[in-house]
Amino acid sequence: MSVLKDVRVQKGIRRLRAMGLKVHLHFKDENEGYIFIDAESIIQYITRLVDKNIKYPKKKVYYDKELNVLAIKVWKSKGDMIWVGKA
Repeated sequence: MSVLKDVRVQKGIRRLRAMGLKVHLHFKDENEGYIFIDAESIIQYITRLVDKNIKYPKKKVYYDKELNVLAIKVWKSKGDMIWVGKA
């Protein structure tokens, strides 16, 4: 039986795709293969994850290709109130 047809491998590939990752498969033969994940899709996934976990409303999470960093911009508009207390 081909490693590609193994239920555990197929389940892993489905999970990666469900996360929004672009998966590319390359199998040399029945017993050996590679699963490649596109770097851009990894960056997009992490950006969404970080954005979802920061509760501050005025923010922008983005990948800066020039600096090769994930940037998080936060700001406060004039007249905004900052509440101090438990998060």
